[in-house]
Amino acid sequence: MKKNILMVITIMLFGFSNAQFGDLLKQAGNKTKEKLEKKAKEKVSGNSSKSKSSKEFSEGNTVLFSENFSAGKGFPVSMMTNSSAQIVELDGKNWLQLGSEGAFTFKTLIPEKLIKDKVLKDRNLPENFSFEFDVYTNENFKYNTKELATVFASLKVLKTDFKKWGENRYDGTGVKTGIHPIEFGDKDKGQTRMMLYENGKETSKTEKAQRVFTIEKNLGKVQFMRNGTQLKVFLNGEKIWDVQDAFEENVKYNAIIFTTGEYKDDNKFYISNIKLTTDIIEEPK
Repeated sequence: MKKNILMVITIMLFGFSNAQFGDLLKQAGNKTKEKLEKKAKEKVSGNSSKSKSSKEFSEGNTVLFSENFSAGKGFPVSMMTNSSAQIVELDGKNWLQLGSEGAFTFKTLIPEKLIKDKVLKDRNLPENFSFEFDVYTNENFKYNTKELATVFASLKVLKTDFKKWGENRYDGTGVKTGIHPIEFGDKDKGQTRMMLYENGKETSKTEKAQRVFTIEKNLGKVQFMRNGTQLKVFLNGEKIWDVQDAFEENVKYNAIIFTTGEYKDDNKFYISNIKLTTDIIEEPK
């Protein structure tokens, strides 16, 4: 901002043309962008050892879906969104930079081969599965930037219905877990929320503080374990939720959706190292 004001004064004093002024502004913008990217890379590098997995968390023996965004730049072909997103590199690792006020989901979670071989019956999420991903936020995060949430949802039409989920938006039946690196009034704490929805109605909402994903500890690992109706959620190795009746019985959950709300200033959420697994018992031959 100070540089832009100095440029305006310079133009007034020395009479630069509009084109020259535009070039100067562009240069200033590029330098600002470079500084922000440098800060982000330094922060990720500094926190790279602080992303922790829970000892209680266990993966299934079969990987159903994984995504580390190694394919390159742009928007990943494995996903859909009603907002925007792009793959960026921070500290030598690829992340998906999520746009604001959006829903982000995967086109296919269950491999066709497992259905064809009758190992799994359909494309629905198994009644027992593990799901995990890494999350990062830039420094100087603002409280009034909305949370990042993960939704396990039952959708009629994936291509259109995933868009009905978001910040203060929901439709149908789902389990939603939100995380935020700052709790109101206390920068040493973060926040988490658990919300349950049934047939378009919110049936439960609980929130509490957590100390493992904060402004200073802004690199985290989020892990979910479903066992029937029960859902356990771990954040940087600490169990933050253990809800016995999170999932509705006899409901087919078939989508995993990330949701964001409004961003403030240069705040952003980044995700990477996504993995969905389940236990498959092989029949003896």
